[in-house]
Formats: sequence, C-alpha cells, structure tokens
Amino acid sequence: IGYWVFLHENFTLRWVGKPIENISVQLMPGFNLIGWANHCMNTTASSVVENITPATMAITYDAFIGYTVYIPLIGGDFDITIGRGFYVYCTTSTMWYGGRP
Repeated sequence: IGYWVFLHENFTLRWVGKPIENISVQLMPGFNLIGWANHCMNTTASSVVENITPATMAITYDAFIGYTVYIPLIGGDFDITIGRGFYVYCTTSTMWYGGRP
C-alpha cells in the first residue's frame, strides 16, 4: 500500500508510531501501488522486481525528474527508500511480504 501526496513546496513528513512489523499485501494483475517500510535498509527497483515473481516492471515519480521506469534487461533502476511509494506491474496475482528484514 502506498500513498502519493501532492505539495506546492518542499516538505518533510514525519510519521509517529511503531515501525511496521509485518507486511502482507495481495498484489493483483496490473499496476499495484506499494511503499517501502524497512527502516533498516533501502533497496532498488531491480531487487523488488526480482523478488516479486510475477512483477515485470517498477515505476516511481519525482516532481523534478518525472517518471522513472525500471524494466529488467532494459534498465532504469532506481533507489527505493522508506516512505517512497512506487508501482509494480504484475502479470498474475501474488502476495508481497515487503520490505521487512
């Protein structure tokens, strides 16, 4: 599960509470918006796509850069950090147990 937040200027959003301990999200065929919740380590789009078996691409958006698309064998890899939302495209449904060590 992920959220996009539109802002007119730079802003740091701080979440208060306990870290997420377990993540299990049903991913459906097509685009799925998810977010990274691992407070111990970052990852990359290539790693996420590699570890979600039916995933064929990942997409993120940055207001300054625009869209970045990662497709295996083509490229476009990008960093995924805690709190960053991104899409993964899946060809079939699957469970994602995302981002926790």
